[in-house]
Amino acid sequence: MTATLDSSNDQRVTVTIEEQISSENIELFYDLYEKAFGELRVKAAGRQVLHPAEFREEMLDARVMKYVSWSLENQPLSLTTLTNSLETVPWISPEYFNAKYPGRALYYLGFTLVRPDIRMQYVFRDIATRIANRMRNENAVLCLDMCGHHTSHGFDHTLRSIGVATGTTLDALDTQTFFAADFGTTHAQGDAQL
Repeated sequence: MTATLDSSNDQRVTVTIEEQISSENIELFYDLYEKAFGELRVKAAGRQVLHPAEFREEMLDARVMKYVSWSLENQPLSLTTLTNSLETVPWISPEYFNAKYPGRALYYLGFTLVRPDIRMQYVFRDIATRIANRMRNENAVLCLDMCGHHTSHGFDHTLRSIGVATGTTLDALDTQTFFAADFGTTHAQGDAQL
């Protein structure tokens, strides 16, 4: 099922909500996904990048909504994944979110890609506004995660500004801290006395 939403205010983009992405577009979007997030393999301690098979599975899973922005020439410009089936997100604990927000409609935002050659503010804001309106209409809670690399580059501030514009707040729920004990340093010489 494809749901077509109204064009954005400037009439340059049409947004659809897809249950599945075509094989041709899966390849295109995975290439964009890799370009957008591939660097996180060495920038974030926790795995942030889906393997090709995982990406394909998500693109074919009807429980994961795919918000796609299309140009007037019918070329895909952006992709955002959103689900209210939290069990489709393997790195989170659905029980945590259900306990924290009992009885509430819960959604998880997986990722947003915007083609690098058209990274214009209106494409991201258009999708974000549509999702925020959906959340408001359903009195839902939108959950997402962001690695430290992205927060250090201000991505969380962009989300907070959208929150201000839509009358909501963005609250940090949990953190996971990675540690390393480097036994090759000069301070770690000699026998350990524990």
